[in-house]
Amino acid sequence: MREATVLDARTDRASAGSRDAAGAGGRAECVVLVHADDLRRQLLGDALRAAGFSVSEFSSVAEMERWPAGAIVVTHLRYFTPWWQDVGARHVVVLTDAPSNGEAVYMRTADAWILDLGEPNELVQLLHRVSGLAISSRN
Repeated sequence: MREATVLDARTDRASAGSRDAAGAGGRAECVVLVHADDLRRQLLGDALRAAGFSVSEFSSVAEMERWPAGAIVVTHLRYFTPWWQDVGARHVVVLTDAPSNGEAVYMRTADAWILDLGEPNELVQLLHRVSGLAISSRN
């Protein structure tokens, strides 16, 4: 399994009881998935839905009708910007083609990165970890 990187310096570890996709009140975590490749986006979206996440898929930012307030944004590197946090994203996970790119975005406020061509289950596992992180720990 490829190793995903989660920013430890800016986040707390997930608590043992918060690893499922349902947030407080049993509602599914909302994920906004932005990826230009239709097949890859569908594959990742299907895996996230099967794991209990509520997923909205877009091929570009221009397709979005509203900002991702409170959602986890999963975006390909080409659509990554620190702006996601300014419009209300709770967490930002970047899909990248190379580890060096992942490290670069990691330093630009992404909560985590993962190689784009990894198994969809790797993204699911990463989002379980990220979704359990305390919102107040982001600096």
